[in-house]
Amino acid sequence: MVYDFDEIISRRGTDSLKWDVKEGELPMWVADMDFKTAPEIREALAARFEHGIFGYSDVPDAWYDSYIYWWKTRHGFELQKEWLIFCTGVIPAISSTVRKLTTPNENVVIQTPVYNIFFNSIINNGCRVLENALLYHDGRYDMDFEDLEAKLSDPQTTMMILCNPQNPAGRIWMRDELARVGELCAKHGVTVISDEIHCDHTIPGKEYIPFASVNETCRRCSITCIAPTKTFNIAGLNTAAVSVPDEHLRNRICRALNTDEVAEPNAFAVTAAVAAFTKGAPWLDALREYLAENRRFACEYIRREIPGAVPVEAEATYLLWVDVSGIGVTEAAAKGRPGCERRTVSEFIAHELRRITGLYVCEGSEYGMAGDGFLRINLACPRSAVTDGMERLKRGLAAIAEEIKPMYPYLFFDLDGTLTESGEGITNAARYAFEQMGMPVPAHEELFSFVGPPLSESFPKFGVAPEKVDEAVRIFREYYDKQGWCENVPYPGIADLCRRLQAYGYKLIVATSKRHTQAVRIMEHFGLAPYFTDVIGNDEESGRKTKSQVIEYLLKKHGITDPKDVVMIGDRCYDAEGAAKHGIETIGVSYGYGTRRELEDAGTVAVVDSVAELGSYLMK
Repeated sequence: MVYDFDEIISRRGTDSLKWDVKEGELPMWVADMDFKTAPEIREALAARFEHGIFGYSDVPDAWYDSYIYWWKTRHGFELQKEWLIFCTGVIPAISSTVRKLTTPNENVVIQTPVYNIFFNSIINNGCRVLENALLYHDGRYDMDFEDLEAKLSDPQTTMMILCNPQNPAGRIWMRDELARVGELCAKHGVTVISDEIHCDHTIPGKEYIPFASVNETCRRCSITCIAPTKTFNIAGLNTAAVSVPDEHLRNRICRALNTDEVAEPNAFAVTAAVAAFTKGAPWLDALREYLAENRRFACEYIRREIPGAVPVEAEATYLLWVDVSGIGVTEAAAKGRPGCERRTVSEFIAHELRRITGLYVCEGSEYGMAGDGFLRINLACPRSAVTDGMERLKRGLAAIAEEIKPMYPYLFFDLDGTLTESGEGITNAARYAFEQMGMPVPAHEELFSFVGPPLSESFPKFGVAPEKVDEAVRIFREYYDKQGWCENVPYPGIADLCRRLQAYGYKLIVATSKRHTQAVRIMEHFGLAPYFTDVIGNDEESGRKTKSQVIEYLLKKHGITDPKDVVMIGDRCYDAEGAAKHGIETIGVSYGYGTRRELEDAGTVAVVDSVAELGSYLMK
């Protein structure tokens, strides 16, 4: 039979969770498919419907036989009838098992990034999530067995939920990996719940390995949750099974499912499962080929068309796990966007994708912070929808990359009056120099003119004879080097701003006319140095005496050829004048020693009145 998976079937107005979206939006998030289920299942359900009586249902031998047949013929593992227990769903089974086999405050291990509802099943039952993060390298996930054993050996750890195959990354665990999990769990007395709901959606030529099939150790310590629902797109029919080989454990699970009232089938649950597992194989084989082509198309499109995005190669599921960390969105950008304060990078990207293009996908951090920087995309839809989704993804990620791009790659900061409130240290040093030379000391407000300009220019303005200037400079520096420099104080909030600007993607550089050694010492003393790529100040031996010369030196040192790549941030007119000589714009800060009027008259591109306002301007 030829199956038409290209058919577009509208699901709007059908109370579909997935399609409860605005007009024009494309939902590729929750894991159900936009295909009609197998015709054999539809025919069986139609016949059951035509009977017209929908009373209480039992679980017949045909239900057990269908599971046994499917697992033997498809997965090479012979289930036993007595192992199987009907359940209304995999998640109800997991939640019930956690609730009845643990006590509050015990640990349940999960391997993140992993299906987000695992967190709910653990936390809602009073237990603690213990994350054994998977190792990600070269586009592949592997288990961290050293960390896993450390987590399992905790006396408070009593359970592990294994995702096999892995959702969202699509990894099929190998036999030796599963055997190691079973060995460690048995060693430390930990029960394994193996969620194998995605087991039938492997790429052609690849097969999954049932956890309980590996060896006797794995069988005795495990509870396996299986279902036809993900395979045949019948999740709404609430039909699943729990397989428990160990009799003692099985009795406890049977009791758990029955006391939680999730062990009775509805009128269609058995019919659908039997039809799926006895007649649905041809439909599934055709679907797997179609989904494999969807995956191939999507992966090739992303690699070819979307710089910064990397599809993770998968062996199972119809979900595409995409690494978007290369787009350049930082934690600061995710948290700092006005009107879009998101907790994680992937949450920000997913939110913006939906806002900009209408593409609705899952943020990776939903599956644990090990998934931040990733997106999960559902490919179980007609090829035309996949094509539309990829085009929206391309357009949206390009818009986001442009949106979060720093206004200028380089920020040149003045030091005194911009990063640090250094007036008292400098005015005290100037006062000391006048006193030592026996000259009248200018008024306190007049001494602020020493903040910034070269000392050789400042002293003559107050009557110091040319032949005495060098002596005045020497005395000033003697005081300042001894104690004046540490009288500098960073402006409140400046350290946090520098941290956020660095995380945002800016390169921060100090360009000051203060002596170079002093500038470096001040930056290190106040803990600002880690946020800055470079600190350059006045160095007369190298010919750097003025702000303009310092800027010229920095441009050459860092290979900056376009002045539009830089903005100067300073509090005085000479900051703007020095930058303007090189075609560089200046943002004036009036919280320093210059006034708003002076800075505006100096031709600054903007003037901000506070550290917070400076952050808002640069990260808007």
